[in-house]
Amino acid sequence: MLIFHTADWHLGSQLANHRRAPEHQAFLRWLLQQIANHQANALIIAGDVFDTTTPPTYAQETYFHFLSQLADLPHFRHAIIVAGNHDSPSFLDAPAPMLSHLNIHVIGSAKANPADEVIVLKNEFGEDELIVCAVPYLRERDVRTSQAGESQSDKNQKVIQGTAKHYAETFQAACAIRGERQIPIVGTGHLFCTSTKNSHIEQGDGVRELYVGTLNRFPVELFPAFDYLALGHLHIPQNIHSNQLIRYSGSPIQMGFGECTQQKSITTIQFERTTPKLDTLSIPVFQRLAKLSGCLKEIQQQIADLPDECVWLEIHYTGAEHIADLRTTLESRLKNTPHNILKIRNHHQREYMLSQQNETESLENLDIYQVFERCLDANHIPLEQRPELQHRYHDAVKTYQESEFHQS
Repeated sequence: MLIFHTADWHLGSQLANHRRAPEHQAFLRWLLQQIANHQANALIIAGDVFDTTTPPTYAQETYFHFLSQLADLPHFRHAIIVAGNHDSPSFLDAPAPMLSHLNIHVIGSAKANPADEVIVLKNEFGEDELIVCAVPYLRERDVRTSQAGESQSDKNQKVIQGTAKHYAETFQAACAIRGERQIPIVGTGHLFCTSTKNSHIEQGDGVRELYVGTLNRFPVELFPAFDYLALGHLHIPQNIHSNQLIRYSGSPIQMGFGECTQQKSITTIQFERTTPKLDTLSIPVFQRLAKLSGCLKEIQQQIADLPDECVWLEIHYTGAEHIADLRTTLESRLKNTPHNILKIRNHHQREYMLSQQNETESLENLDIYQVFERCLDANHIPLEQRPELQHRYHDAVKTYQESEFHQS
């Protein structure tokens, strides 16, 4: 049995107000072709199908169009889709009964009984060939109950214990179904995990690892003994420590300029009984991103060295000379080229603006995002670290707003 593992599509996402829809559509066409060429039997999407809980119509159309084409492929038998932290559990769950008739199995929200997340996949002869513990993104309310007087450390420990318990119960239910048969058990997850043997996580825009200490990190040693664990959440393809059986597939496109040098891929898993053989398929770059940095002369030379294809640019101007209209100057250099400037970080201008900032600025005149920006400035956070911090802050605000909505 051949399985394709992917995650973190973020359909409907934008980069500096530029839609990523053409890239996503190109990726999904490529993915369908690879599934057909390799005669893959199953597809696992490990969360963050969409970029927001209320995806735009064009993103929904892309998703359902892909699934309809997927179901028509010869040799293809099953898809497993679980929600990530960016997804709306109820939105993904709504069409699940209909999609199940196409052998597309969707788990948007954690089940009260973890055994209900166990899905048995059958081969062309109607025989059980794979058992999937389809665990979605587990929100704090899914795995722990609040108690008065708890410290933050107590809360974090309860989240870890609750997550481990959820996975253990799901795995036990899968083992009961398998019995003594040689059928592989595959798990899914959308979370940030690490190994006590090696806490290093590859860095990039998609990682956004800004937790203090080990907060919200799930120890990989607490996972049950899955034959393979398909993870989502981190955008760089990677194994956890040296364990190839626990893997993040990564995102299919470069989600931000911090990922512009990354090679994206999907993971393929070929099972012989319960033994998996892993490989990767490199995904083509459908929209090239590049970061240019230096003084004006250096940036202009880097522009001259760009390839003929369209490149989206983030420019970090570090020159000492003050240039009144840097964007106009740079865009004139790009005239008659296919390239676009999406972001400009002007170090000189930033320092000037900070020096002119009104010290009596009132919190009442700032929104929550502007307050956070002032905190970054006050603490002299380096520019290269800010995109990760900003994205994590936006995620935290969104999670809080979602929790308020569910409680109202």
